[in-house]
Amino acid sequence: MSTVVKSILSCLVFFGLSAHANITTKIAKIYPPDEYNSNYEVLAYYDGRVFEVSPDTPDVLETLKYAKNYEASVDIELAKEFFIDRDAPELIIKASVNTASNPQDYSLHVLNETYEPDQVESMDHASEMFNHLYARTRRRTECFNRAHIWNRQLNKDFGIKNEKIFIFYTRKYRRAYRRWKWWFHTAPLIRVAGEPIVLDREFTTGPISEQAWEEQFSAANRDIESHRCSKINEMSEYYDRDNTYNKFCNTLIAPMYYWEPSELSKRENQSIYKTNWVNWELRLAAKDVYGRWRDVFNELMVD
Repeated sequence: MSTVVKSILSCLVFFGLSAHANITTKIAKIYPPDEYNSNYEVLAYYDGRVFEVSPDTPDVLETLKYAKNYEASVDIELAKEFFIDRDAPELIIKASVNTASNPQDYSLHVLNETYEPDQVESMDHASEMFNHLYARTRRRTECFNRAHIWNRQLNKDFGIKNEKIFIFYTRKYRRAYRRWKWWFHTAPLIRVAGEPIVLDREFTTGPISEQAWEEQFSAANRDIESHRCSKINEMSEYYDRDNTYNKFCNTLIAPMYYWEPSELSKRENQSIYKTNWVNWELRLAAKDVYGRWRDVFNELMVD
């Protein structure tokens, strides 16, 4: 495993669960047991984590299924923390629906989405943008919250329509690399003279190409197969059984307004397209990432 991947893994572990085993999250997907794992596999939005549930706890499983089906937040308690034993499954032993944490509904436009990102003239300008992005000030932060703040900064302060790039890790990836207990990561993406360039202020020292970013976050594949991830356009392609058992990872590029993968699923399944910023999302993102989050939110909020 490369030094870069070890560093990323250590940071994600340290800034992920750390000593906190009580978590509030939403659920993206629940996979049933298979020949590789006797537990259910739960893809959570908390830090892009993958948890497990034993078939011997049906009440917990039903609560998680309810939360997924109704897009509700759920409070979960883990039996073992990852930082103590990285090879141990992160088992959910308790779960309860948290109605208080579910934000208000907001209106999304239903229309045919046409989105053309703006072009940046040079890598020097891209570097200026990268250095302008707020560095996080809290220890534990979510990648999609950091990315959302940075996307908004790029849009507000530089006037450019930019994008997000997601990398999704499949079940095959997690089987081959058992310590990897995340299912996605995301960062802002801009176009420099037509070339996709990623601005990941947390894990890189400057703007890097889409391929270099992908390689950095899928380097474990080099010991198994080609590092390149398969490109997808919709979330159903990621969840597809053939994909998740035969591909190591996927990348997807979306407009800057999309906050988390659940919104990409709504775009595909319900033709609900995001065409503007939502203040409560920016508020929650700022609160997660920054100690002086009110200053950040007040700077970036939409009138």
